[in-house]
Amino acid sequence: MLLLTACAVNSGVCGWLIQRMRGRPAAKRILILSLGVSLGLLFVFRYLGFFWEEFRAATGLPVPLVKLVCPVGIGFYTLQGAAYVLGVWRGTVSPRKGGLSVALYLMGFPWVLAGPMMPYASLAAQLDRRTCTLTKGAEGLRRLVVGLGKKCILAQTLWGLCQSFQEGQERTLAFCWLYALALVLALYFDFSGYTDMALGVGKLLGFDLAENFRWPLAARTLTDFWRRWHITLGWWFRDHLYRPLVRAAGGKRTGCLLLVWLLVGLWHGAGWNFLLWGLLFGLLLAAERLGLGGWLNRVPPLGHLFVLAVLGFGAVLLTGENLGQSLALWGGLLGQGEPGGMGTAGWYALRSYGPTLLLAALGATPWPSRWMARLRRGTWTGKVVAVAEPLVLAALLVISTGYLVDGGVQPFWY
Repeated sequence: MLLLTACAVNSGVCGWLIQRMRGRPAAKRILILSLGVSLGLLFVFRYLGFFWEEFRAATGLPVPLVKLVCPVGIGFYTLQGAAYVLGVWRGTVSPRKGGLSVALYLMGFPWVLAGPMMPYASLAAQLDRRTCTLTKGAEGLRRLVVGLGKKCILAQTLWGLCQSFQEGQERTLAFCWLYALALVLALYFDFSGYTDMALGVGKLLGFDLAENFRWPLAARTLTDFWRRWHITLGWWFRDHLYRPLVRAAGGKRTGCLLLVWLLVGLWHGAGWNFLLWGLLFGLLLAAERLGLGGWLNRVPPLGHLFVLAVLGFGAVLLTGENLGQSLALWGGLLGQGEPGGMGTAGWYALRSYGPTLLLAALGATPWPSRWMARLRRGTWTGKVVAVAEPLVLAALLVISTGYLVDGGVQPFWY
């Protein structure tokens, strides 16, 4: 709370000062100071330990470093604070008197811990006035319960499959790919579940927040995938880093793209595996710009398989304890593990978690949403849905609450 408050005060006060001193040299110095505070907090609490350990390993200096606990949500509210100040500097944001709206923008309950990360201009009017209606409240409750079910039931069960793989010894090719698929689906339902909860709580409080996911696993190319996955983070890096870098580099996009994706990887966590993750996606996105994307779009099934395969390799990097462990699992995905098919442990995991995997795979597509829309439009099916939907949602809430009471639900992986 102290760090979150400090970030809000820094952004609010510096934004007001920049507006008052616009056109003077002092305004730029205040901008740099504010960005230094916001991004400095992020660096110290999230990355200082990693870089210091690497420096100590390289130099042999026996200088210990106090290990800091990374505060929840710091990767989100520090970037939003920086975006607000940059918006004031560019003239796209007008600071309000008092600063309470800035504090609410950065500390708002629905989005502070896991997004979505929205531009201040898109929330400014809602920060002043919101409308709460029964219809919006019902929609918010529906979204909240669905998100809770995604997280507590689907994601948590899939994490159980992943844990059984990690604790076992078998590393056959098929079992490694089953593990990678479970990782991809678990990450999707984990993060999109939190986003659904944020949007639902937002509607209960009168806010209309931005969508953060649009069926990303149905994408045919990685470019399309990143237009659908964590959309608001893409907005931040595009507007505040990629485009300024391209202008500064005279239009040289490929080098800027690789640099930005290295930083995107680093934003996800401190470690060489995160940097390699960013480099992997940066190189493949550059390749799609050079022609690979058009070829994948012409062969949709191949494009879907390509995206899922890359996401599998990426998920192994993101969730590995270190780079060595992740690369060893890459070897398993490439057929360098144990010979044989699924293996005894693999078949046991498939029998145990197969129904959840199928349900999750279907839920990651737009088909269920389209089917529900058709049912609602029907004359008698619409009446059935109107009666059945509250009952299903109530059951989903009870089951999700059971998972929470049991204590087996892991917090948001970021």
